[in-house]
Amino acid sequence: MIENESITISDVFDNWIENCASENTRSNYARVVPDFFKRVLFKPLPEVTKEDLESIKPLTVDKRYKQKLLKEGMKQSTVIYNLKIVSSFFGELEINDVFRDLNYLWIRKVVLSQKKLKDDTVYRKKVGSDELDQFKDWLVNDRFAQSVRYARKGIQYSLLVDFMWVTASRISAVFNVQWKDIKFEEDGTGQKGYTIYIHDKGGKIDKKPISDEFYSKLTAHLKHDEENAKVFAGLSQRNFTNLMKEYCELFDKEFTPHGIKKGAVTHLYNLTHDIVLAQRFADHEDPKTTIRYIQSDPSRFSQGSYILSNDINYESLKELSREQLLELVLDRQDVSYQLYQGAKRKNYI
Repeated sequence: MIENESITISDVFDNWIENCASENTRSNYARVVPDFFKRVLFKPLPEVTKEDLESIKPLTVDKRYKQKLLKEGMKQSTVIYNLKIVSSFFGELEINDVFRDLNYLWIRKVVLSQKKLKDDTVYRKKVGSDELDQFKDWLVNDRFAQSVRYARKGIQYSLLVDFMWVTASRISAVFNVQWKDIKFEEDGTGQKGYTIYIHDKGGKIDKKPISDEFYSKLTAHLKHDEENAKVFAGLSQRNFTNLMKEYCELFDKEFTPHGIKKGAVTHLYNLTHDIVLAQRFADHEDPKTTIRYIQSDPSRFSQGSYILSNDINYESLKELSREQLLELVLDRQDVSYQLYQGAKRKNYI
């Protein structure tokens, strides 16, 4: 075997797996990479040599790997994901100088190319603010309203919805938030307030500042006498998912808990038109992920070619009445938000 004297392909693989950010990632990587070499080279990973890797051609990967997986029913988006994992592993081999002088660039860019595959991911639908209000109204005034014993559950599940919306956090992370994770502290500008520290996958901690009003809502309706207790200790993640399914079946809707996060990110972007703010809010490392969240089908009136082909006369706005201007402002949430924030800064309201 031609390789670095002290580091083998198995050494790199074991270290790579061990340092994965999460258990789910570790499981996927440990499954995908050995399967790739078994399908393409008919060998277990520890027996792969430099000569084996040099023998792999794009056609080999296409026939033995891509086409076989597709015939087995795997989505093209999943095949793309798998190839990216394998490419990442080759990157680990390269930086550890295993199989010296192997043309890693050729393997990663050409042999493992995903260009002929298309992303057929079915994206979950996002929940808009109006839809969210209807769901919360159903929880409070319909689903739990008839039960004296469980009446408070409707309010608490409604608060859970609000919590997921204002933090744009995954449902599993939200259910792990403890009261001690909500801290009253001073930020870098000297402003004091409450911040939620949400422990997400991979050991990542997301900081989510909230208003005093929202914190008061949480403490008013949820038990909070023990700092180590979970904020939503009295609720169930499984029950919440089932409640959402029940609502969707009753009213012919189609969304999941993750749709709340997508809706919140989209709503924030529509208010601010700030993609960087939306990316930070969503805790996305790649802005492309955020862009996929907020993509929508714009009307012809909001598309660039239509806007630039119009002759715009701003002077004509002076002819509008106060009532007409106010109606236009209130029809646009983004405009209303900017004016509201400006008014608060100047202490007009």
